[in-house]
Amino acid sequence: MFVQVIKKILQRGFDGYRVILANIQDLTALKAVANQSSSNQNHLNSLIDTIPDLVWLKDLNGLYFNCNPMFERFFGALEQDILGKTDYDFVDVETADSFRKHDLNAMQQDHPTENEEWLTFADDGYKGLFSTIKTPMRDGSGKVIGVLGVARDITVQKQTKMQLKRLTKLYAVMSETSEAIVRCDNKQVLFDSICQATVSVGEFKMAWIGLVDQSTKIITPVAFSGSHTDYLQGLEVTMDETSILGQGPTGVAIRENNPY
Repeated sequence: MFVQVIKKILQRGFDGYRVILANIQDLTALKAVANQSSSNQNHLNSLIDTIPDLVWLKDLNGLYFNCNPMFERFFGALEQDILGKTDYDFVDVETADSFRKHDLNAMQQDHPTENEEWLTFADDGYKGLFSTIKTPMRDGSGKVIGVLGVARDITVQKQTKMQLKRLTKLYAVMSETSEAIVRCDNKQVLFDSICQATVSVGEFKMAWIGLVDQSTKIITPVAFSGSHTDYLQGLEVTMDETSILGQGPTGVAIRENNPY
């Protein structure tokens, strides 16, 4: 290239040299900008690829034009096989309709939207609860051109929250039971109070108390509260481990003297 420049200088003179030099400088600057842009894009792609959440981009028509490796696992396909396709190419119609509904809602609302949904991964069958945030994407003029989606697995957090909530309710029931023991001077009233507290405070659907006849080992309900109490009508339960009627949770709990 240097030899070609010298030849053109000799042909055009000094003015030609200045023009060629300016062109070379412009090309150098343009190349530097292009390299920087490419570097920034590579950094952005690397960042998206390392995010443990599902990340994807769709256009107005729901066609994918970007996604990360975690999202590839969800569809069980490589990005190159996902691009240009829609949800209907990978999941059932009901699920795809739900995805599309939330896409349109995010773009119409003009602000990020969030919803919880159960997702099943195609690569290994894992099923979890995900918190999905969808944000409308805009071009330089502010026109909506698509939607950005990010989904985070909240299965463990949700289970932990539910367990803590359940324990809190159980402790509240224990507190109510302790007060009932002090307050009640009648065994039947005490049993009724415990069942009522279990349903109203503990938010169980139904609670019952049974007493064991030590001679027959049969367990008879003596108090209950809540819905579906007709289950107790004609109930036959025993703590006898040799009987088929003693193999349920009630018989096991009494024999082992432990919650079941």
